[in-house]
Amino acid sequence: MLAYIRKNANSAVVWFIIGAIALVFIFFGLGRQRGSADLVTVNGEEADLQEYQDLLREAQSRQRRADQSPDADQYARVAALHEQISWILTRQFGENLGLRPSPRALRETVASIAAFQVDGRFNLERYQAALKAQRRSPIDFERELRRDITSQRALSLVQGLARTYRPEMAELFHLQEDRVRFDYLFLADEDGHWDPKPTAEELEAYYAARRENWRRPAEMTVQYVEIIPDDYLGRAELTEAELEEYYALNQGRFLKPEAIQARQILFAFPSMNPEEAERQAALAKAEAARARLDQGADFAALAKELSDDRGTAAKGGDMGFLARGSTFPELEEAAFSAPLNEVIGPVATDAGFHLVQVTARRPAAPSPLAEVRDSLAGELKVLRARRTAVDLLENLLDRAEVNPDLADAAQGLGLRAALSRPFTPDTAPGFFENNSEAVQRAFSAPLDRVAPPFEGERTLLLYVPRTRQESRVPPLEEVREEVDRAWKREAADDLTRQRLESFLPEIRAQGWEAYAKAPGRRLKSGAGPLTTRYALSGSPPFEGSEPRAVTALAFSSAVPGQVLPVSLAGRLDGRPGRFLLRLAEYQAADESRLEGPEGRSLEYFLALNKSHLLMQTWRVGLYEASKNRIEIPPRFLQ
Repeated sequence: MLAYIRKNANSAVVWFIIGAIALVFIFFGLGRQRGSADLVTVNGEEADLQEYQDLLREAQSRQRRADQSPDADQYARVAALHEQISWILTRQFGENLGLRPSPRALRETVASIAAFQVDGRFNLERYQAALKAQRRSPIDFERELRRDITSQRALSLVQGLARTYRPEMAELFHLQEDRVRFDYLFLADEDGHWDPKPTAEELEAYYAARRENWRRPAEMTVQYVEIIPDDYLGRAELTEAELEEYYALNQGRFLKPEAIQARQILFAFPSMNPEEAERQAALAKAEAARARLDQGADFAALAKELSDDRGTAAKGGDMGFLARGSTFPELEEAAFSAPLNEVIGPVATDAGFHLVQVTARRPAAPSPLAEVRDSLAGELKVLRARRTAVDLLENLLDRAEVNPDLADAAQGLGLRAALSRPFTPDTAPGFFENNSEAVQRAFSAPLDRVAPPFEGERTLLLYVPRTRQESRVPPLEEVREEVDRAWKREAADDLTRQRLESFLPEIRAQGWEAYAKAPGRRLKSGAGPLTTRYALSGSPPFEGSEPRAVTALAFSSAVPGQVLPVSLAGRLDGRPGRFLLRLAEYQAADESRLEGPEGRSLEYFLALNKSHLLMQTWRVGLYEASKNRIEIPPRFLQ
């Protein structure tokens, strides 16, 4: 981070970053009152314990999926505290800048939440019922929502400071798109006739420093019975009466909302924020057209002649059927209450003034059975097949609880038990459907006892753990051959590196071509492709090399003819060894490409990365400005 700022000291984004950090210190450098010693406090404000507990549960769930170590729970506690403190600091920053929403803005946000709406409109009873179900009061909910909005506004403000500039885009463009070609000299390990042999002490020291490289993951086997519901679809025959009953029970899922068919004549504003004179001009046109309609003019003909909505004008102003929530609220309110076939308006919206005529109404009603028959029949068959599979699973479970040998329990049910291959948490059989929690349960279930069934999307599974070996680092004697081979590979590579790089003074003195062609050399020379630096690692002969090492070496050379001072480990013709590289050709990309879609894509990428950099710097500043006023009681980490 600091390296970036030093390198780009004259960049505008750096000044934005510095300005953001300055704001942090201006607003957080002032002391606040200390809070209770029993709760986490941030600048004297007590953190919400329930919020911390919610964050902790989420962090624990994430940590268990990723890490089974004894420290996983401690990591989760630290992560939850970090997230809560960061969010509090962000919100406090927003409050100090006056970014709290007004009462009106808060009301509008609440009203816009779909869970609190009926037919697209805010419903007080739905709002109160939803909060009651969550055991939350409107006061608590709205306080939390106000805080969330303030935090989001603060984040948006900081992210909005990121800007991209043409010189920066050009620099990144050339880094990505300039093309280079390297000549190489290659020395294979075997051509050095290296045959290093470790002493017992060297091998023990080597293994001790790299023990985790040979850690064996936990491994287990299970006896299992797999029941696939789709296998029973053929048994799920349906009668017409059953289909009609299922349709009756599910009519609410196929409800078509109330709708109106309407047509309009729009007199649009010339801009998003029209002047008063522009509004009055549009209104005058709308009133003149209304007068013509009142005198008997044909609505469709007038729409084709006058409407600024060209999409509907060609159809006589016809907008088709409109459900609630599909158009401007003001237009919707007027149209849904309008008498059939009467002209209403002018109605003002953000777009302009509308004259509207409702030509038909369609009440809310379920789709007829004929329209949804096929989808309902397929759905009901799937449900029936799964019910059959669940019944089999329950029957098998009853038997297995008496006799945990699943082969015996499965007899007579048309099912077959099998023994799985040994598997690790990362190589679990397909019947676990890549469900990490189910795999974790399998690795913690008691041996030789039936485990709780796993019900996946495609499979129902009953299993009994039969063998298990915990994760372990084996003793050296168990893996001595593997360790010996690894030691020899590293030793041979190091000897090749020393030998090859020792040639550099002679290469510089004699010249690349002369040295490469001299007789008796055990070096293979050649040329790589002309390509971008980032694509080198996937191009011969460098595809066997470590990608980051290839990229780092490629960017270290900028002058054609320059021989790189270090070698690169890789493979050529299937043989391991090392390359010496010389930049043979350099082609600068054409900057005119920045004027088209490629430039816009690059600008987006650069802005996104600068935004991330700015956010990271700003968050560090928030913490640094307040770290002496953040107090965490020890019990939160115990």
